[in-house]
Amino acid sequence: MNKGNGDTGNNISIVSPSKRDTNSLFDRLKELVQFIEHEMQEKQEELEVQAEELESQNQELHKTNEELQKAEETSSLLAAIVRSSDDAIVSNTLDGIITSWNKGAERMFGYSANDAIGKKISMLTPPRHKNEVPGLVNKIKNGEHIEHFETVRISKYGKLIDVSLSISPIRDKSGNIVGAASIKRDITKQKRAEEERSLLAAIVESSDNAIISKTLDGVITSWNKAAERMFGYTSSEAIGKNISILHPPGYMDEIPGILTRIKNGERVEHFETVRLRKDGILINVSITVSPIRNKSGMIVGASSIKTDITERKRMEAALQEKQEEIEVQAEELEAQNEELRTNNQELEEAKLQAELYLDLMGHDISNMHQIAINQLELAEEIMDEEGRLEKDNKELIDTSLKTLQRSAKLIDEVRKLQKVMSGEYKIETIDLVKILEDIVEAYSNIPNSNVSINYNNNYVPGNSCLVEATPLLKDVLINLVDNAVKHNKNSPIIDIKVFREYEQGRSLCKIAIEDNGIGIPDSKKGEVFQRFRRGQTTARGTGLGLYIVKTLVESFNGTVSVENKVPGDYTKGSRFIIQLPAVEGIYGS
Repeated sequence: MNKGNGDTGNNISIVSPSKRDTNSLFDRLKELVQFIEHEMQEKQEELEVQAEELESQNQELHKTNEELQKAEETSSLLAAIVRSSDDAIVSNTLDGIITSWNKGAERMFGYSANDAIGKKISMLTPPRHKNEVPGLVNKIKNGEHIEHFETVRISKYGKLIDVSLSISPIRDKSGNIVGAASIKRDITKQKRAEEERSLLAAIVESSDNAIISKTLDGVITSWNKAAERMFGYTSSEAIGKNISILHPPGYMDEIPGILTRIKNGERVEHFETVRLRKDGILINVSITVSPIRNKSGMIVGASSIKTDITERKRMEAALQEKQEEIEVQAEELEAQNEELRTNNQELEEAKLQAELYLDLMGHDISNMHQIAINQLELAEEIMDEEGRLEKDNKELIDTSLKTLQRSAKLIDEVRKLQKVMSGEYKIETIDLVKILEDIVEAYSNIPNSNVSINYNNNYVPGNSCLVEATPLLKDVLINLVDNAVKHNKNSPIIDIKVFREYEQGRSLCKIAIEDNGIGIPDSKKGEVFQRFRRGQTTARGTGLGLYIVKTLVESFNGTVSVENKVPGDYTKGSRFIIQLPAVEGIYGS
């Protein structure tokens, strides 16, 4: 296409038309049309491309709007979940400053959102768990997730709460970790339940009784150590088997009845039967069976406690056999007792007759002794007045007198012992202090006596110590004082002390009688209270004195003993000790 001056924007020149020019013009117009059509075609293609791009952008924008809407809905849903969750959901910065605090956190820890937000998350950590925090923070900074970390946290009111803690890092738009979000679940009840289950499991495992659980079909579901020991099956051998493996032939019919009762919610208590061990040995057992219920209260199985009573049964059988033997023996003994009663009656009559003879003989011999003593004393007096009492005669008469006096004393002691054994003496309340004072006064008034008695009752409250005894208690004390005099060749020194003591919850009156005599060897101390036995002595006697002392004191529920006055040296004298129960609450008048 030619261009010249005056060309238009389309480079077309217009001149006066001629035919040739008209043809040329027509050609140029044709070219122009083609050009316009070409331009329009290109523009149309551009518009179509732009339209496609716009459509794609519109679709992308629509998709973005949908995603934003969904994100808003998800965010709203998550916010609702966070608000309504029973778990404490808390967010905080990496420095531990709380930035969000849901209702669950308010309920769990007692702080409102206003109280908590802006505070340090460490306010929930008890002192003994502070060392956990650095490790948790480091893990979050490293982008790690912490799941189901069990620990303890503290509420506003100081209550410790067992929690399961899950923590996740919070990232900004650039992916940088800027904080942490934590979910805290209160597992206090769960922990307590676990502890109780552990305790119950420990009790079951350590029990000496076989504790077994099973389904309602009788399939064993648990088997403790005692069951292993009792029946010989390990838990792996027993669990999954039917409980009938323990039932010997002849006892299988017990199972349906027991299971029926369990299905009806009944307990079977202390049911005694026989069970079979793995090795075929039969054992006697006492069984208690209880229903097992699920969370809905439905009965889903049974728990049984089995106690081995084989030994008890054996003992019962042995006792029964022994009882039958005893009954036979009792019948034989009854026959023997009847015979003994007849014999005892005859013996009692013979005893009464012997006692009568003894009383008559003792009375008559005592009278004869007294007559002989009186005659000898009279003869000694007459011979002394007539001047015929020489030394040999006096010793002869004195020896006869002493022999008669000892004989009289023996008869007196035998008669007293007889009356004690027969219970003729009656128990009464006696003041020990008064008896001792009388004895001391009597010995102090003996003419030409070289006996020295020191008496001390300063350890007795109220100057009185009352006991339950018979009047023969005075004879007991006189006997001990006489022995202290009799077994001392020099000048007897006797110390008498009376105490009020408390021993093993009992109130006691205690008398100690000490002498400076020849003493009793330690090897002989256990014999002096026996009948017809004496300690080391040169004195002559009957041997009944200390035996009667012991018999009388024990009849008063007391004790009598002897020890060295000086520990380790019996030659320095003896100490006789009598202890008698005091009359409670009475210290004298």
